[in-house]
Amino acid sequence: MLDVTKDFNGLDVILSDMAPKTYGIKHLDQMRSFALAQKVYELSLILLKPNGSLIIKIFGGGEVGSLVRKMKTTFKEVKHKRPKSIRTQSKEFYLVGLNKK
Repeated sequence: MLDVTKDFNGLDVILSDMAPKTYGIKHLDQMRSFALAQKVYELSLILLKPNGSLIIKIFGGGEVGSLVRKMKTTFKEVKHKRPKSIRTQSKEFYLVGLNKK
């Protein structure tokens, strides 16, 4: 059997464009989005190479600040990005972590 993990050295980039099923209940939708983003961040701790990058879609509000603080301990640079193509009423944006320590 082929062992694909034997030569695995980590990933350069993780891009998560996931979003939870929304219910139109702002707090619930934010919590579910945060839970997904938190899981992706946790995976990045294991899977990303040093100097790797992480991009996560998340809905604003709730616990986003705590995730940003965690990312700042893991990455040399953390940014918030909101593409122009996102609807103005949408609360989604992307957290970008550059250069994993």
